[in-house]
Order: sequence, then structure tokens, then C-alpha cells
Amino acid sequence: MKKQLLSGVAAVSFIAAGGTAYAADLPVKAAPPPVYGCIWNGFYVGGHIGFGEPRASGTYFGTSEPTGFKHGPSGVLGGVQAGQNWCQNTFVYGWEGDVSFMKMKQTAHSITDDDTLTNEVNLLASLRARLGMTIDPNTMVYLTGGPAYVHGSVKFFDADGPTTIKSNISNFGGVVGAGVETALTHNLFWRTEGLFYFFNARKHFDDGNETATDRLSSVWTLRTGLSYKFGDSGKAPIAMPAKASVNPAAAFDWSGLYVGGGVGWQGSKIGLSDPGAPVSYKPIHDSVALSGHVGAQTQFDRLVLGIEGGYLSGFGDTSLGPVPSISIFIPGSSGTADTKFKNAWSIGGRAGWSMGRWMPYLTAGWAQGKFGFHADDGFSVQTANAKTDGAYFGGGIDFALGSNWIFGVEYRYYDFKTKTVTASNNDTIRFDPKTETIMARLSYKFDWSSKGPVVAKY
Repeated sequence: MKKQLLSGVAAVSFIAAGGTAYAADLPVKAAPPPVYGCIWNGFYVGGHIGFGEPRASGTYFGTSEPTGFKHGPSGVLGGVQAGQNWCQNTFVYGWEGDVSFMKMKQTAHSITDDDTLTNEVNLLASLRARLGMTIDPNTMVYLTGGPAYVHGSVKFFDADGPTTIKSNISNFGGVVGAGVETALTHNLFWRTEGLFYFFNARKHFDDGNETATDRLSSVWTLRTGLSYKFGDSGKAPIAMPAKASVNPAAAFDWSGLYVGGGVGWQGSKIGLSDPGAPVSYKPIHDSVALSGHVGAQTQFDRLVLGIEGGYLSGFGDTSLGPVPSISIFIPGSSGTADTKFKNAWSIGGRAGWSMGRWMPYLTAGWAQGKFGFHADDGFSVQTANAKTDGAYFGGGIDFALGSNWIFGVEYRYYDFKTKTVTASNNDTIRFDPKTETIMARLSYKFDWSSKGPVVAKY
């Protein structure tokens, strides 16, 4: 019995050993790679520092010859921001509110006397939407835009009084921009971004002896900052994988016919003068702008070439304030006048570089703008309109929201030719306009064919 038991144990041991050896020879299935969430998801707070440059302009009036001025009181800024991000695959979207503090101050001097006008900007604030895309697990590029607010002051000094008049600037406008953000840890993020604020803050000063007009139209800022995100949900690796592959589905076929529209800001420097007199004005008409466009483009590997036609419309006008007697009025009288950018037509080419669903591009072409002038001296009304050709150039970045919808931000500079026209009272007026625009655009692209997506070579 004892021998039988020992024989059974030996047999079982042999079978177990053989089974173990057989199992060791079986192929082992590799563990699946870890699936990471989006590190950007969550609420965050932070601070920023940077540089800014407001743009102000105006005109002195009174007993002396009108004196136009424009300046940019640049300086350092700092502030705080807070926001919330949500993620959907490689897309990151959310909102952000921020406040920046500064003391940007500059004084303009009249060329005929000791009068001065001083602009100071001390606060910028905004509430913006953000739309981003991760280009690796720890880096995101984004576009941003929304309503904005500026606060500051303007001080007018008349040396003949002497009289000092001070007025606060408190104006709402808008802001657009772009930036890049990098995850330093799972909760700490570093960013660099550029923002363009546009306003229409106007002030008029009159001390009974002399007058002046002042306008704060825009502020450029470039800033860097740190943000702390609360919570660890959606944690992603800080170290990049050794071998990263590009998902062909992330590529986008930019070829096709597209139509769309846009909303943004236009700023027109409209030089006005009488060819037979030395008096001239350089008012700036800035306003909200609306646009429409239609175009077609074709993709060659990563190069995208196309053609686009568009229409741009401005709103409102800008006042020249009380103006002295010049030839456009009845001799010996004075009155008020205003001018404006009305609209522009354009057609030109585009050249872009596909980066999957992102495409930066340059654009240039021909344009025709229409500008208006209106004056009233209390006895008669004078009007004039000028249509003038010119060229434009600019650039932008497009982002494919889906298979057909495209969102983008674009900057253009229009250089129109000088045009002399005959006004309604047979006086001649010379227009010398230049226009800048920043537009947020939304387009719908029609596919050329049923071909599949372009697989870009990275």
C-alpha cells in the first residue's frame, strides 16, 4: 500500500511538472498599453505677467490749427485668471475669466501751444471661450475670444486757462487671441498667449476756449502665466511615450468648395484733406464688422492652395468733433463732421499648410473699399463718398470642427489707394484710407468627391 501511494505521488508530481513546463512554453499575451485620459479636464486658477500697448488717437481744436495725434503708451502688466476645461478626445474646450492690472501712460503735446492730452490704461478684463487641440499628451494649442472691458483715464490740459479736465475711461468691447499651454506636472500648467482687445472709447473735452477729442481703440498684449488645476481626474503622462504614432483619422481633407461668414473688428485710418489747403485730418473709424466669404481650395499632400472672394461691412462712424473753418464749409463758419468705413469687396489667393485638423495660412489679393464723409456747418450739409481700389495681405489659422465645419481666426491689412472726389457742394476732398481687420470665421466645406481623408505625412 505504501509503495502504491508513493507511486501515485510520483505520478502526480511528474504530471504537474510536465504541465508547468508546457505552460511555460505557451505564448504570453502582451499587456494592453495604458489608456490615458485628458490631463486638461478640470477647474483652474492662476496668474500671468506680460507686455501691452494701447492705441490712442485724437485731435486738438480751438484758436490754433487742428493738431492730430496718435500714440501707444506701452508697459508691463500682471493679473489673475480662472477657468474650466472639458475634454473630448483630442479637443479641449472651456471658458476663462481674467483681470490684468497695469499703468500704461503717455502724453501727447499740441504743436502750436503747451496744451497736452494724457492717456492712461490701468485695467483690462475679459470673459472668453477657449477652443483647443492637444498636439501631444502634454501640449495644447488654442484659440480664444469673447467680451472685454477696459478702464483708465484721459486728462486734457489747456495752458491758456490754465484748465485741467480729467475723465475716466470705462468701455466694453471684445478680445480675440491664440496661445499654447504645456503641462509641467499633473496639476501645474504653463502658457504663452497673445491677445488683441478692441474698443471704441471716445472722449470730448471743451473748456470754453479750446477743445480736443480722444479715442482709445485697441490694446495688444503678449503674456505668459502659470495655472493650477484642481483634482486629478483624467491624469495623463508627463513623459512622452518612446514611440508615438499619428492617428490617420486625425487628418483632414481641406479640398472643397466652402462658404461662410464672420464677426470681428475693423479699424480704418481715413486720411482726409483738401487738395487746395494745408488742413488735414486723420480720424480712425473702428467698429464691429461682419463678413461673408466663398472659396475653393485643393490639398497637395500637406500644401493647400485656394482662392477666396469676400465682403466686409463696418458699422457706425467716427466724429471729427467741432472743426474750424476750412474750404469744405462756407467761409467764416465752422461745424461738425464725421467719416466712416462702409464696406469692402475682395478676391485673392490662399496658401496653407495642413497640420491634421489645423491649418495656418497666408492670404493676399485685390480689394475695393467704400468710405463716406458728412459735414454740417449749420447752413448747409456736405456729403462725399469714395470708392478706391487696393491690395490686402494677411494670415490666419483654421481648425476643422468636424468633417465639414471649419472655425478660424484671420487678420488682414488693406492698403487702399488715395482717391480725390467731388463733394455735394462741389468742393474736392482727398481720401487716403487704410484698414485692418481681425475676424472670427465659420465655414461649411463641400467635399470635392467621395474620396477618403488625406493621410498627412508627419
